[in-house]
Amino acid sequence: MPPPRRPQPSEYDISTLLFTSCTINDPRAAPAATLLLYGGLSIGEANRLRWSDVDHRNGTITICGYHTTPSRNLRLTPWIARQLRAIVIRNQPLVFATPSATAPTLIDLFRLVLQKAKLGRFTWQDFATWSKRQSPGVRTSLATSE
Repeated sequence: MPPPRRPQPSEYDISTLLFTSCTINDPRAAPAATLLLYGGLSIGEANRLRWSDVDHRNGTITICGYHTTPSRNLRLTPWIARQLRAIVIRNQPLVFATPSATAPTLIDLFRLVLQKAKLGRFTWQDFATWSKRQSPGVRTSLATSE
């Protein structure tokens, strides 16, 4: 018997996720959600993202592959660039580093966003899968909306 299919996020779920991520009192929430939907990042890719992967001069973000996943480049839109600048932690090489011992990890932060948005039936992977199935134009519009 095949495993049950995971639920597929709707456009409403995507909008709710993005809006709610902007209301969480943690500056990492909105850029993490935007990159998840825009770039289809896995939780591991997001956790490994380094500031050296963000090239403001050339307007790209390099997502380093892991095991069988090839590396890829995303266009760094002004919206994502502003969100990323808001989360810089001095002397910290990781973009989504946990800022203190009491702050939630990235996956815990995402679970908090899902809970607040009443989207608890979904996982990070459900949204990453959704992103990978969208056309580049849909993903770019998500990354450029204010």
